[in-house]
Amino acid sequence: MNLKREKPEEFIDRLRNEIANSLLEKDGCNVFGEADFYARYRFRKVRSVSLLIVNSFLKGTPRTRWTILKGDFKSRKTSYANAVLKFFEGVNINVNVDKQRLSFYLDQAIGKRFALFDDVKGRSSVGSDLQGGWGFSSIDDLTDHIDGHVEVQLEKKISSRSHKFSPQALLHAIYPIPESVGQRVQGPIKISKSDLWEKHPVQVTMEMFYIGGEIFNLFPAPPALQSKIMIKKIEWWKNHDLTCKCTMDREEKNASERATDNAGEETPAEPKNTGETPSRNTVEPKSAGETDCI
Repeated sequence: MNLKREKPEEFIDRLRNEIANSLLEKDGCNVFGEADFYARYRFRKVRSVSLLIVNSFLKGTPRTRWTILKGDFKSRKTSYANAVLKFFEGVNINVNVDKQRLSFYLDQAIGKRFALFDDVKGRSSVGSDLQGGWGFSSIDDLTDHIDGHVEVQLEKKISSRSHKFSPQALLHAIYPIPESVGQRVQGPIKISKSDLWEKHPVQVTMEMFYIGGEIFNLFPAPPALQSKIMIKKIEWWKNHDLTCKCTMDREEKNASERATDNAGEETPAEPKNTGETPSRNTVEPKSAGETDCI
């Protein structure tokens, strides 16, 4: 397909129509319920991350075309990214090879609209168990690819093509990001591990990515599919709650942690040796910190 003839919004419309038609033919409720469960409990940043990626795909604005996700092992960032990759019919490119061979890997982006750089390695910190690699060092040399201001030459065997490099999702563990790369990307966005993955393993698919997009109003859907998603979600949750209380356990745990924090804040100050009763309004200041998704 000639990419210059199909605009990004036309490309997405075609893909979502194909997926919508496929979902309308499904009888079961699993894909609908799993998508809702995934978006609300397994990966709570799914809406904001998906919005960034979809907008970068549609607009292609320089310095917002790449989205970096970082997270520890088993945070499932790759599961999400692979679903996005399949939705956009993209390609996964290994950038951890030495720089002399990198151009032959980049040529896989020819004719593609989206690329994924998975497990990008960098300099490992002192005392870190992470294995070092070429990834970030190589990406640091690809400023034209990142920015998207100009077309770049991509080689394939003996031929070459001028091509504006695809929007990217870039995944890595906790490696330092070169400043020149950090200034040209969205993120990094930290993805934290959810304990619900162990209880409910799931393969994240492009259908789930689309359903999640419909649930959060990122993608339009035919009225018939909107109704079906709602009905099937309710059916799935009824079946789930009959046999599993994992979400209730999670909410109870969160409530207990909040109660413990509040109780700690209201601990009276150490009384002075004056015989006076300490004030119950004495509260230790709460330290600020980032709250990660579950």
